[in-house]
Amino acid sequence: MKKSIQLTLVLLLAAVLVLGLSAAAWAHACVVEELGGAYLQFSYSDGTAMNGAKVIIQDAGGATLGTDKTSREGVYSYEEFAGQAAKVVVNDGEGHVVEYEVPAEMPPVTDATPAAEAGDAADTAVDATGGAGSGMNGVAIAGIAAVVAAAVIIALLFAKRGKKK
Repeated sequence: MKKSIQLTLVLLLAAVLVLGLSAAAWAHACVVEELGGAYLQFSYSDGTAMNGAKVIIQDAGGATLGTDKTSREGVYSYEEFAGQAAKVVVNDGEGHVVEYEVPAEMPPVTDATPAAEAGDAADTAVDATGGAGSGMNGVAIAGIAAVVAAAVIIALLFAKRGKKK
């Protein structure tokens, strides 16, 4: 194979490698929805709940008042910290972080507000693994597959080139 064609192919595969590694970052953004009262629901833009994401409650000075996790449905209630909390920060541990500024007045209860019988969002339990979300999404898997394929092809090209010498 001519050196210029081989170099072009290697550069093209390197570009696929870089794009594949960054594909997960393009996957989705975080969304926070007020459910009424002190209840919030955290999800990704594709509608998937931020299951088991770490929650940090901060006061106006940035000091941590408490930590917890979101429920399976991505729900969290800051009711315990009402009147003290200024910000709720949610981190899924996979690079997605969303902040919610607590309003001065408690949002009104709506039809979407979880029922009191259901208990606090933290009591609705995180999945058995304690992990955030349901694992990798299709975009992340496709990105990883592209990276692996590009790496294998580059390795084969260099192995073939080494045998010619």
